[in-house]
Amino acid sequence: EAYYSAELSQKIRRGMDINAEKCLCTGGNIALGYKVIDKQFYVDEATAPIVQRVFELHANGKTVTEICDILNAEGIKTSRGVEFNKNSLRKMLQNKRYIGIYTYKGKETPNGIPRIIDDDLFYKVAQRMETNKRKLYFF
Repeated sequence: EAYYSAELSQKIRRGMDINAEKCLCTGGNIALGYKVIDKQFYVDEATAPIVQRVFELHANGKTVTEICDILNAEGIKTSRGVEFNKNSLRKMLQNKRYIGIYTYKGKETPNGIPRIIDDDLFYKVAQRMETNKRKLYFF
């Protein structure tokens, strides 16, 4: 029983590693803006515009709290089907998948997943978040 269980978990892990090498979905939560068909990631035409809008709102000066308020007022949900909060929104704005980087066990594969956000917008948002984070500590 214990041997079988250890062997099975090893096989599962090996399977996930192989899938990850091919930049396939290994399970877990799928980021907003994507859909998975036969373990392949595709841009979800229904939700990708929400992702684009969130990045643009932040790049154009809206705070994380303001963006959460906008999305929640419009009834837009996270990929988990719940309301946005500051943590989920920050995580979204820092998610490198949106610029096509597939990450598995700390290894990044550029162009491993279809991109939704261009680099300029992604790094403009990252810069703004970094600046805002520093402000918090100085006041």
